Amino acid sequence: MPIATIVDIATSRQIPEKERRKMINHIDNLLQKFNERWQGEILAKAARTAGDSIEIVSEKWVPILHLLHTLLVNNINFRVGIGVGDVTILRERADECDGPAFWRAREALEEAKKENIESSYRIDEKAKGEEIHNAEKLYLTHLLLLTMSNKQRRYCYQMIWEEKNVTDIAKKERKTKSNVSVAIRRSKCKSLRRVIKKNR
Repeated sequence: MPIATIVDIATSRQIPEKERRKMINHIDNLLQKFNERWQGEILAKAARTAGDSIEIVSEKWVPILHLLHTLLVNNINFRVGIGVGDVTILRERADECDGPAFWRAREALEEAKKENIESSYRIDEKAKGEEIHNAEKLYLTHLLLLTMSNKQRRYCYQMIWEEKNVTDIAKKERKTKSNVSVAIRRSKCKSLRRVIKKNR
């Protein structure tokens, strides 16, 4: 069963309209790049809704984690609801799809808002072992990203998704290799990278 994820942009309704439009345009550009990168692996294009949330649906959890990591390194504040269940693919965009996975994701998002936590997940009763484990991996790896500092998340992003080594990252960030290496080691990024590679 697929994983549906609803990302609520937490600050979008609390900022001036000019800044909000700028942020929304930035998010739309990030989504376009995400959809191009993961075309063929996601079930429908990730899409921003009129209510400033993002909907994603995928058989695998790794593309969804990539998008969450992208939003984090772009300093976008959000909450996440993750749901597992059947999905009805109506059109090419995720916000035009429906089914139990999306219902569970909305329930999980409401729970996250109510409990004032960053994310939550709900599993449909028809889901089986591996499908449940995939949602749990997404949830736990997202939590791992949240334990990192902004600097660690940025370095980790470059290591995992851009496949850069310590030397490349140090050069781009204008830091010593030792500084970058220590930050990556403390972030557990290499462990996260191993998990992602096993699940690609």
